[in-house]
Amino acid sequence: MLRYFPKINMELVVWVAGLIYLAIIHPGEHLPNFCLAKLVGLSGCPGCGLGASISHIFHGEWQESWESHKLGGLVLFALVLRIIQLIKLYHIPLKPVK
Repeated sequence: MLRYFPKINMELVVWVAGLIYLAIIHPGEHLPNFCLAKLVGLSGCPGCGLGASISHIFHGEWQESWESHKLGGLVLFALVLRIIQLIKLYHIPLKPVK
């Protein structure tokens, strides 16, 4: 019998699901805010706008991405590299179970 469900890395699932979510939504829509700093009433969060910036990149809106957050492209690149690293690290080939 083959092992069909290898050990699943939750970090990998979260990063992939997050990027899929950002690719599906349109950043111009009024969506829930997940920024913890804004939820507790703080202003000046350095990460605010990153999600919108990445979503703009997925939609090909380069200028809007740059205006949302200057580091959106760099963060997207880093996340894709991390996803590749996790896939390589946790890839378990299908093999017979004894």
